[in-house]
Amino acid sequence: MSNDEGKRGDSKGRRAVETVCPNCNTDIMHWVHFAAAGDIPVFEKREYPVDKKINKKIFIYDGSVTDLECEAVVISANKKISMQEQGLVAKLAGEGIIKEAKTESKKHGPCEDADVIETGGYDLPAEHVLHVVIPTTFKAKEAQFILRSCYVNCLDHLREKGYKSIAFPALGSQTLRISKKAAAEVALGSIRAWLEDREKKNDVDIIILCRFENEDKDVYDKYLHKYFPVLK
Repeated sequence: MSNDEGKRGDSKGRRAVETVCPNCNTDIMHWVHFAAAGDIPVFEKREYPVDKKINKKIFIYDGSVTDLECEAVVISANKKISMQEQGLVAKLAGEGIIKEAKTESKKHGPCEDADVIETGGYDLPAEHVLHVVIPTTFKAKEAQFILRSCYVNCLDHLREKGYKSIAFPALGSQTLRISKKAAAEVALGSIRAWLEDREKKNDVDIIILCRFENEDKDVYDKYLHKYFPVLK
C-alpha cells in the first residue's frame, strides 16, 4: 500500500471519536471508570487477579467500530474478504477499501478461518482495518475455538505492525450459532489471556470493546468483571 493509498478521508458528518478518556468526558470510557459508574455485577469467582495495568488498557464504547479514530479497527470477513457482507463499512470507508480488499485477498491466496487481512481505513476515522475471517461451522465448540483465534491473531497482527490501539466489535455475536454469552466470554477471555504475557501487555496501549446491540451490552456488563476484575 502506497503512502497515498488508504489515507483517511474527510469524516465530516460522522462522529470520529478520539481514543482518549480525560476523566471519561468522551463516549469512550476506561473500563475502571465504567465499572465504578455503573451497576456492574461482580463475580465472586474471578478468572484472573486484579491487574491495574491491564485494566487501564481496556475501554468500553457503545457504538460501531466505524466511529472510532484509532490505529486499527476489526471487522468480520468471509474467506474471500468480500466487502459485500459489510455494506455499512464499505459505504462509510468508500470504494478504495473494496478495491484493496480484493487486491490483498488475491495476494494472500485462499483464506482460512481466523486469518487476518489488513487494508487502509480510507474514509473511516481509523487508520487501518483488520479483516478477520470468522468461523462458519455450525459446531459450537469448534466455532468458539476458532473465534478465540480471531481475537488472538488480530492482537498478534497489531503487535507485529507496532500499532498501539485497536477496536473490536462483538465478533460472531450476530452470525454464529453460539450464544451471545459464549461469544462475549470468548472475546473477554481471549483478550485477557493474551495480555497476561508481559511482553505483549507492554506493546499495546488501548483495546476498545464495542457493544453495538443492547444484548451485547447486557452480556458484556455481566462478564467484564470475571475477566477484568477491579478493586471496589
